[in-house]
Amino acid sequence: MILMHNNQTLSFSHFGNSKLGSRVSALSRPTGISCPNNCLFLDSTCYAEKIERIYPSTRKAYLKNYKIADWQKIRSFLLEASKKGNAVRYNVNGDLMKTTIDDKKILDIKYINALIKANQSILKGNKIPPKQLLYTHCLDKRVLKLSPYIVVYASVDSTADYRKAKSLGFILFAWTTPLKKSDKRR
Repeated sequence: MILMHNNQTLSFSHFGNSKLGSRVSALSRPTGISCPNNCLFLDSTCYAEKIERIYPSTRKAYLKNYKIADWQKIRSFLLEASKKGNAVRYNVNGDLMKTTIDDKKILDIKYINALIKANQSILKGNKIPPKQLLYTHCLDKRVLKLSPYIVVYASVDSTADYRKAKSLGFILFAWTTPLKKSDKRR
């Protein structure tokens, strides 16, 4: 079961799960429309898409977050997570892209800037934001503007992706694989 809080239009969880642990707050976005087209799992074996199909309410919640560029709502979420002693994981579902009206995928700069401004505001108020992390298939150096506040992992599917990410300045990498836990090697 996924438990959600609703803070006007921002939906999040402070309960963690068996995969993340209990001391993790999560803020997700919908899969597909926020994911780059080159994701190896998209429209096939994506775990997040499967969860959104099984629990349609999660998709609805994540769609609300897809439109969020309000740094103050994100700031409130971060302060609440910090008060609970939780770390924050962004984009358990979804990623940093947005789909335009003409179905073009572009980096969601407004969302990235809102994450940055929320963290800057907390620091300016002499408070410490919670530890934060995200994994992204968006291999774009503009994503690295998040790095002073959020631990950013480049999700890479190939040596070419790794080289590209490294050349852009990424220093942390998460290798993805199409293998499932049940796949056996001989």
